[in-house]
Amino acid sequence: LKPFWLKPVVLQLALVALLPQQDPRFALFDKMGDWMNMAEGELKENILKLARETSNIAELKPDEDMENAGVDSMDASGIQKDLIKKLPGYNIPDETLVFMGDDCKTIDAFCDWLKNNKK
Repeated sequence: LKPFWLKPVVLQLALVALLPQQDPRFALFDKMGDWMNMAEGELKENILKLARETSNIAELKPDEDMENAGVDSMDASGIQKDLIKKLPGYNIPDETLVFMGDDCKTIDAFCDWLKNNKK
């Protein structure tokens, strides 16, 4: 019998715990990891999915004003914190709310904002 720490599942879980979140190899274990290599349309779809899941507004549309749709500022803040982690190659501030702010009231507007704020 092999000791439990040599079993493949335990070894895989241990490796996942050791890999940094931004490492591209981590994407095998975390499908919602780093989004930097996504195409524009795929990125917009994932941001929309994140906003829908976080705000619990399944019918949110990319061109819809998020505040009018019912997304509150606490949800927007949480979404932005997630986006900072998922999009490390962009200058998304962690002190100022950009997501759902004056210039980014829609998902479409936020994606346009991202184009001009790449590191």
